[in-house]
Parts: sequence; C-alpha cells; structure tokens
Amino acid sequence: MSSRFKLVSPATAVMAATALMLASCSDDEVRDVNRGTEITFNTQVSRATETTLENLKGFRVWAHAEEYTSMFINGDVAAKKDGEDGTYVLTKNYYWPNDVDKIQFWAYGPSGDRASGGVEVNPNITVEGQSFSGLKPHVSLTEGGKDQRDFVVAYTEATRSTASGMSVKLKFDHAFSQVIVQARKGADADKRVKIKGGWIVNAKTNGTLTFSGEPEYDEVNHMKWTIEKEGGQVPLESYGVTFAGEPNYRELSSGDYTTIIGGGDNSSLMLIPQQTDGVTFKDGKATNSGAYILLLCRVEELHPGADHPGGSDSPVGVEGDKHVHQLFPVSTKYNAEEYGYTCVPLTIDWKPGKKYVYNLEFCGTNSGAGVYPPKPGEGFPTDNVVEAPADKEGHNVLSAPIKFSVSVSGWTEAENIPNMN
Repeated sequence: MSSRFKLVSPATAVMAATALMLASCSDDEVRDVNRGTEITFNTQVSRATETTLENLKGFRVWAHAEEYTSMFINGDVAAKKDGEDGTYVLTKNYYWPNDVDKIQFWAYGPSGDRASGGVEVNPNITVEGQSFSGLKPHVSLTEGGKDQRDFVVAYTEATRSTASGMSVKLKFDHAFSQVIVQARKGADADKRVKIKGGWIVNAKTNGTLTFSGEPEYDEVNHMKWTIEKEGGQVPLESYGVTFAGEPNYRELSSGDYTTIIGGGDNSSLMLIPQQTDGVTFKDGKATNSGAYILLLCRVEELHPGADHPGGSDSPVGVEGDKHVHQLFPVSTKYNAEEYGYTCVPLTIDWKPGKKYVYNLEFCGTNSGAGVYPPKPGEGFPTDNVVEAPADKEGHNVLSAPIKFSVSVSGWTEAENIPNMN
C-alpha cells in the first residue's frame, strides 16, 4: 500500500528564497533560484505493520544539487501537520535551481528522540558520503522488540525532467531485519511441550548504515550495513521474551505454530542486518560465540491412568486420571514447575527490509527438543530452572535436535525456502 502526500511549508516564497540563500555555505552561491513551484515529495513506505505513513510522525531530509559543494537541504525535519492526514510540513520552502538538472535526496524516520518515538542515530550526510551510525536496537530479555524502533530510510536521484510538477518520488524502505520465532510440536498426542521464554542469543549490534553505489546493494536500495567494534571486539547482544501472567508459558500444539517472539503483542525483533556464524560445540563445550535460538522449555509425556505400572527412567507425576513423565528438564524428582534451557544453533544471513520467520518443531518424526546451550548469562530466568549437566553443551537434551525451517520475505508476502536441519 502506498500513500501520497505533499510536503508543504507555511513560509512565503520570498522568505523561503532568503532562508535558502542564508543557509547556503559561502562556497555555494545560489546563482539562479526558480521561484515557481516548490519541491514536494510523493512518498510511500514499503508495506509493514511497524512504520507506515499513518504512524510516521516525521522524518529528516537531505538533498545535494548537482555541482554544489554543500548540501542543498541539510537535515530539515518534515513533520506531520495536525489534523491533515498525509501532509508534512517543512520550516522552509525549497525551489529547484534553474541551473541544476539533477538532485539527490536522502531521508530517514522516525525523526525525534527515543522518548518521542524517534530513532537514536547519528546521521552523517554530506556531499562526500552518506551514513547513519550508532544504531543499537533496544535490548530486552522480557519484552522482545516491544520497545524497539523501526528505522526507515529513503534515497532517490531525481532530474528536472522526471520530477513532474517538482514532485519527487521518495520511497522509504525498512533498514532493519525483522525476526520472528514460532514453534509447534510433532503429531504425538502423548507429548506436551511448554515454552516459558525464547531469545536470539549473540546477535551483532552497533551497526552503521551507508548508502553505497556498489551494484551488489542495488536490490536493497543501496543499503550497506557494517558492524562497529567496541574495544576491539564485535558487540553481541541477546533479545527475546519471557512470558509473564497466567499462564506464564505457551503450550505448543501439533497444528498451527505458536508465536514465541513476535505476533500481536508487537514483540517481533528489529535487528541489525548481518552475517553471523552459528554456535558450534566440541567435547561438551561451545567453541565460539556463535548465534543460537535459546528456549526455556518443559517436555512431558502423558499416559492414561493415575498409576504408572512398573519402573520409569523419568520422574512421574499425577494429573487427574493421567500420569505424567517429566522428560525434560532431566531431574531425579517430578516438579511440574521445573524448566530447562535448550537451544538451536543459528547461522544468520539477514538482509535489510526482510522478515525472517523461524519455525521450530519439537518432538516430531525427525526432531527432538534441541541441544544443551552454553550457560545463560545474567538477566535470563533462573527460578525453577534445572541446570544442564556438566560438559553436556551441544548434546541432545532428548533423542534428537529440534528440526526447523525458515521463511524469508519482504515485510508482507512470505516466501518459503527449503528446510534447514
């Protein structure tokens, strides 16, 4: 869906021309100003539920006119006009110089500080180069992306002949990658799987976005991402959800996927596009700081009858007219409140503007319940959590690892890709 609006200003044409000339650097004399129709923007946002023209309160605009040595527009804010849908107001009017055929435009939104819904970013838009640095998605281990900010950017090169009526087409694209995690269990009706939390662990953060002219970035509207080191190290963070309230878990079905991270509560993650290796293990220990999906879960097997005949390798409890085997976490006693950590190694190749939906299957025909992860750090739940056995990192918690696939799409239509085991 796209929306059209006109970028207008309350300033008069004479005042605008004066302001423009005053704003010009001493190196750039505005030789010939066209005081006809002011430059306006025909703008759209690539489709998504996160940032649209309806909830985009404002954005910043830069422009470079051909052969000028300083910026023609230098970070001015276009703010939504109260009471008028689709109308954004600049503090000045800008006119297309008569001696200029080509102008480049850059923009980002939402504008403003974090408290007002904006993005914390350091823009560096000059004639020599264009980048946004200091981008660090908000970290939460309890609410996922609920307090993260979508980040949209635009770039276009317009010529006088294509800018009909001085209206420039400015299309915003989502610069982050959106990440959602879903899960279900296999068809075995006797199995019961409960999830108390889910996280993406060891994702890179602190990114810089550069507008690049290299052909490999054409398909993502010239967006090139790099990771900035901190103290010589690549900064890593964990993002995810801890379920609260009643019940404080999600029980998986064997049909539809249950959303663990993302969905209607707007907890889907907005993360830095990146390539990151998955965690690897050797001799019961992690051998790198690779990425993985971490889950706090409980796996049970239910059988008819309150009494369990014979012995059992797992502790047994009673639930109504059934007895319940506690398969995971492994324990010497039955405790319905106990959970344990399991993980799925995750090799990341996230592109800007793409949505990645990770579909996990527990206890299916060819899948189990994951492998023991590295010991979680500070901030992860610890109450009623059974620690993993010593030197078991990377070992299956049951009979097999979790099977998963991933679908990749723009932020609207999904497109399945082959299973990844």
